[in-house]
Amino acid sequence: MNDIPWITVGRVLCCGYTHTPEGRFLSEEGLADYFAKAATEQELVDLLKVANGCFALILPLNQCLYAAVDGIRSIPLFYLDKPLPDPGANPESLICGHAHDLGTPGPAIEPDILAEYLMTGYVTGADTLIPEVKQLQAGHYLKWEVEKHPVQSPYYRYLHETRDDEPLPELLARLDQIHLKVAHRLADSLSGRTAVVPLSGGYDSRLVAWLLKRIGYPSIICFTYGATGNPESEISRRVAQALGLRWIFTPHNRQLWHAAYQSLDRKKYYALACNAVSSAHIQDWLSVKIMKEKRMIPADAVFVPGHSADFLEGSHLPESFFKNAEITKTQLYEAIIRRHYSLWKDPGHKYQESFSQRIDSILSSPDQLSNTEAASLFDHWDHRERQAKFIINSVRAYEFWDFSWRLPLWDHELVDFWTGIPLSYKHKRNLWHSYQTLYFPMQIPVFDTPPLAQRARDKFLRPGWGNINDIRYGRFAPFQNPIQYASVKVQSLLNQEFEYPAFVKPGKPLLKCDLNAIQALISLL
Repeated sequence: MNDIPWITVGRVLCCGYTHTPEGRFLSEEGLADYFAKAATEQELVDLLKVANGCFALILPLNQCLYAAVDGIRSIPLFYLDKPLPDPGANPESLICGHAHDLGTPGPAIEPDILAEYLMTGYVTGADTLIPEVKQLQAGHYLKWEVEKHPVQSPYYRYLHETRDDEPLPELLARLDQIHLKVAHRLADSLSGRTAVVPLSGGYDSRLVAWLLKRIGYPSIICFTYGATGNPESEISRRVAQALGLRWIFTPHNRQLWHAAYQSLDRKKYYALACNAVSSAHIQDWLSVKIMKEKRMIPADAVFVPGHSADFLEGSHLPESFFKNAEITKTQLYEAIIRRHYSLWKDPGHKYQESFSQRIDSILSSPDQLSNTEAASLFDHWDHRERQAKFIINSVRAYEFWDFSWRLPLWDHELVDFWTGIPLSYKHKRNLWHSYQTLYFPMQIPVFDTPPLAQRARDKFLRPGWGNINDIRYGRFAPFQNPIQYASVKVQSLLNQEFEYPAFVKPGKPLLKCDLNAIQALISLL
């Protein structure tokens, strides 16, 4: 139950992997040797810009201490916000992968930061829940000079850069060729080990499974989970069957979730995954635990999730950005708050103002934007905050059970393609749907909504009982009878050391709260 191993070679401390522009796959000593070539700050930046992978590094160089994370912050780094005492100081005492090794969260958390964490499930910008500890942001590197405070600088920003229009058939053909190159790079990095694909009822994970199958990768396992007979798992099974791939289903129920969630393992996992920044992503943690304990997958298997194709393809962009040619800064920030600051209801004007200020500290938007500019900044914020600190942070679940992982859909070439297409092609994922219609061999519908009978039942029960049919709420309270289950309140999960914002209602039943809102609360216990 460990995180990614760090390798020390000479003056470089690093972990992760990358593909070089020449096509070589590097990890461990090879990755360290790659960054050791930097003799100046600019050379380090140049190497970071073309390193196509998931990595973090610490590098003493020219009487300074440098550190960096990849463009999506897949491996987090934290540092103390104080002057560097000595260039020869032990780097690991100042910069490390675990915020709790540098400090401890407590009631001194700034109220606005606590409110943001509870409303989004993560802390934006460079802040953490520990006042003296900062986080390196996605696509940033750190420079720390003697007797000066550390300074972060971006070497990569996720922004739309629309290029000359191409006819749709040529765009689709180019995307297909990029997909094939991504698949071959992924296969090269796997070195024959079994690829384990978390196969949902959507498009993203089936794209990963299909690409591996398409290039003839010899060892692929797909898995899904949930209540027995759930419709999303049935779609997953059909996709795996159509591809001729082995499929594992791990059934979940309230009792199983409750036992696992109350266990010491889950508490240790939270220490690894929350890291004073993120609400732990626990969605497939239980399934990985089950598959490991039952030896359903090889010990050296590599998990390959489909993060974050839907984001790249435009699914997160507000409809208003496609209907209006001009967007104001206020409208942009309000759209971000509506989409992402939403785990609790009615934060109030005070926090709306605070959230807007924190967003502005990251985006510094002009007062008036074209819809293309607004969409670019909206996605830039989503990439740097939600994708990096919540979605991608889900790989901690694999690390915890001692498995490696890859993120092929964040390959540089694929990301560069999607940032370069016209905004109109991202409306309702138009370009993607054209691609999957033309190229996908299995036209199996994706999971959209539960069956009508389930939706009608939930609509009837939810006002009085909350999400009583959702087995995932079994994490938080044992199911003895419906009345007892629905009566467990938010109050039971509050840490008496903290002063919570007013939008956290102690008397609200847990079954009427957002799952991620509850898990953010639990991370503070």
